[in-house]
Amino acid sequence: MKIPSAEDVFPSDERIKGEHVSGYAEKAAKTQFTKVKAKDIVKDFEAAKASIMKV
Repeated sequence: MKIPSAEDVFPSDERIKGEHVSGYAEKAAKTQFTKVKAKDIVKDFEAAKASIMKV
């Protein structure tokens, strides 16, 4: 599906992948995100994206 839009309205690939969340999770690991491994956030995103793209 193609929807006309300007590229500048989309977030960067790093943000889409959750790298900003991963960075925050690493800093807050001792107080929050105890069940989430910061290093796995981007890896999990890539795995989910790969599964979706197979469809």
